Amino acid sequence: MSNLSISHLQQAVLVALARMERLDDSVQVAHKPTITIEEQIRRLRQAMKVYGRVSFRSLLSAQPTRAELSVSLLAVLELTKRHEVMALQEEMFGPIEVVRVD
Repeated sequence: MSNLSISHLQQAVLVALARMERLDDSVQVAHKPTITIEEQIRRLRQAMKVYGRVSFRSLLSAQPTRAELSVSLLAVLELTKRHEVMALQEEMFGPIEVVRVD
């Protein structure tokens, strides 16, 4: 340790910082597209026109985020409030079916 000087430490830190900057430039974070309640309501209305009945799970992507799950639930609740759909669940913790109200 006696061979270590302040200038050696300073040089090591500068090298490490330069390496980190190069890594920052080469790495990009992929962000999942954000879905709005309006978009999800539009998708749900379209699914109701085509199918008349869909599972709640089918409204979600393969790996939904909490935000996507929340937005999808809010879309179902909004259309339920407007008497456009009903949400059915035959057993506690069972799958939720969304059905068009005629």
